Amino acid sequence: MSFWANYVLLKEKQGQDRAITLQMIEDKFGAEKRQEIETELAA
Repeated sequence: MSFWANYVLLKEKQGQDRAITLQMIEDKFGAEKRQEIETELAA
């Protein structure tokens, strides 16, 4: 699992909503990166 997928899961455990974390990643790295992470998390 990639660093970013693990990061999203860690933030979720800390109580942050997944959508917020993914939006922050999208803002910084773009929608393509967000889609990669969502696909990886769904697997």
